[in-house]
Amino acid sequence: MNLRIYLVLSLPFWLAGCVSTPAIHHDGFQEAPYVSQITDNKTKALHYFSLYRLAVGDRDMKRAQEMLRSALEADPDSSFLKYAQAQLAIHQSDDEGALRAAEDAVILDPEYIDALLFLGSLHFAKGNNRQAVEYLERVVALDPEEENALLELAVSHARLGDTEKAIDLLTQAIEDKPDFYAAQLTKARIYREIGLTVPAVETYRELIRNRPDLETAYVELGSLYEEKAERAKALQLYRQGMAEVPDSFALLNRLARLYILDNRLDDALSELRRIVTLNPGEAEAWQKIGLIYLEQERFAEAVAVFRSLLKNNPYLEQARFYLGSALERLEDWPLALEVFSLIPAESELHADARYHMSYLHFRLGQTEKAIAVLEDVFSRGSGRADAYAFLASLYEGEKRYDEALSTLQSGLTLFPESSSLHYQRGLVYEKAGQRQMALGAMRLALEVDSDHAEALNFIAYHYAETGENLDEALTMVQRALSIKEEGHILDTLGWVYFRMGRFGEAVTALEKAAALLPQDPVVLQHLAEAYAAVGDIGKARQAYEGVLRIDPDASEVLEKLRGLQQ
Repeated sequence: MNLRIYLVLSLPFWLAGCVSTPAIHHDGFQEAPYVSQITDNKTKALHYFSLYRLAVGDRDMKRAQEMLRSALEADPDSSFLKYAQAQLAIHQSDDEGALRAAEDAVILDPEYIDALLFLGSLHFAKGNNRQAVEYLERVVALDPEEENALLELAVSHARLGDTEKAIDLLTQAIEDKPDFYAAQLTKARIYREIGLTVPAVETYRELIRNRPDLETAYVELGSLYEEKAERAKALQLYRQGMAEVPDSFALLNRLARLYILDNRLDDALSELRRIVTLNPGEAEAWQKIGLIYLEQERFAEAVAVFRSLLKNNPYLEQARFYLGSALERLEDWPLALEVFSLIPAESELHADARYHMSYLHFRLGQTEKAIAVLEDVFSRGSGRADAYAFLASLYEGEKRYDEALSTLQSGLTLFPESSSLHYQRGLVYEKAGQRQMALGAMRLALEVDSDHAEALNFIAYHYAETGENLDEALTMVQRALSIKEEGHILDTLGWVYFRMGRFGEAVTALEKAAALLPQDPVVLQHLAEAYAAVGDIGKARQAYEGVLRIDPDASEVLEKLRGLQQ
């Protein structure tokens, strides 16, 4: 007799006659407990199995295991008890024990469908696809209506590379049962997984026609459109989904995400506000709202959002970091410092917070504190290339050139491909009066990045100053200008032309430079000399006078102006 039927038939009798309860005498004394005289092994097994179920109900898993073991000792050939042992093993995260027990159950009863399904699903979950197919095929043969088994069987075939068999299996299942929507969804996913985008889209579309309220279909088809860079189609689909499932958080988030990617921040805010209206505790949506306010430079509103978010989620370090950033942009530097300082050392944002703190100390005129903060970050093994550059600039501002150079060298040890660190090292060498070392650093910057416009300009200007390699200087400065046209690079071009004796071209370039940098005395002085070279004394005089208005103590310019007047 099947043990489950046997249990149902036998249980009332067992309850009536076999429960041993202590008897109480009228005088209050308790007799010794009744000792069961049951000798039938199956009845014993039922007894222990019942105690096992009670122990499971009480969550006393140790006793449950003992009772189930006793039940199996009484009836070791029970496939039902072996299956129960497999379920208990899974509950205890013993996958191997569960497999062995379920396999024993199937050996005892080859058509035990629950145990077969258990084995197939467990192998499926573990990625053992061949074993999964073996057991799931037996399940489907025994019960073609077992939908989960059929879905897992199709996916297992697909994982093994037999996608044709998987698709055929699902297609037949859908023909047999047109409302088997999980099979349609699985079919679409398999098409997508193997790169057959067109049938995947068609299957998703058919599924949406059949089940217009199926949120998952909209989300997955929309993400497929996004992968194909068809954002307009994705947006249209998500809006269609929202008409059918108006309270869908997944679709609202998808819409907001696409609006953000398209820089339609007001539209994104609208969707995010719908989310927090539906669920005021949706922290991720509130955080995105705050970030959009930051992007839109609505700093006071961002501060309000992040403060509210932290009130309800005090351990949300990202919100704290963004609050500090918003306060920094509001130039409330002392409060921003306080907020950043609350980010703990174990946080992934700790180093970034310290970088901000260093900058804030600098803005508050606390250079030594700014330096100390960065030195502490570096001592912990953290550091970004731009942080090394900033620390070096702090040392440079204090004319501590050796420390600046040492910092840059440390940065280059970690980031040897950083052209900006090489370039900055060249600038520090220049300020320290080591021109040749500066040129060497600039050449290293160009080895890393041949289009580093500032390094090109530095070397070209050096050649113009010294009057050497002027053809090379012209090539370099023209290349720099092709990368970015800025006033100081135009000044270099004009000065190279001047040194080459090409005075007309020098005037043209320097006039452009002066238009961009009208308060730069060096540009105006170069322009004055170019005007003088082409014989335009009046404009030369005006340019020199412009220099003196900016720098009245420029004695060299004063002498040249006097020379023009004479």
